Amino acid sequence: MRYKNQYKPTYLLDLEAYSWNPLDADHLARLFARKYVSMSLERQLRLPPRNLTPADDLGLDDEELTQLRRYLQSGETVGAFGSLMPGLMTLDEVQNEVNLNGWKVKLSDSITVRLDELRQWYTWNIMDPSSPKGVIAELAAALGPALVSQFVLDFRQ
Repeated sequence: MRYKNQYKPTYLLDLEAYSWNPLDADHLARLFARKYVSMSLERQLRLPPRNLTPADDLGLDDEELTQLRRYLQSGETVGAFGSLMPGLMTLDEVQNEVNLNGWKVKLSDSITVRLDELRQWYTWNIMDPSSPKGVIAELAAALGPALVSQFVLDFRQ
């Protein structure tokens, strides 16, 4: 659920107390450290953030830990490729395993083209989550190569 921090304000439901808690830096750090977090229990047990499991116990490699530290320190929102969201393909996997250029997009009832036939396709930045290419790459990361090959994007509305 790390992607939820990209939306402000964000609240997560505490399943023990059925109360909403803001997803702030403290809450996010706890979520990175443990698989299950109940802020009501954390407050009840008076667990300060410094007692969290060290980041090395998260099972992240050095690059992922560096990326996570940068993300937590910046306070900025990042696209899916910078979010470390479990289950998403990495940017390298998308570029190597998914044929983004050949993905079809429906422009009207009678016009369907490949993405690489769009005039600006090669000028858009795949790492910019606000660019069309970045949005499409993130969608591909969530769907995976098998589904991408079966879908036609439809941007008519």
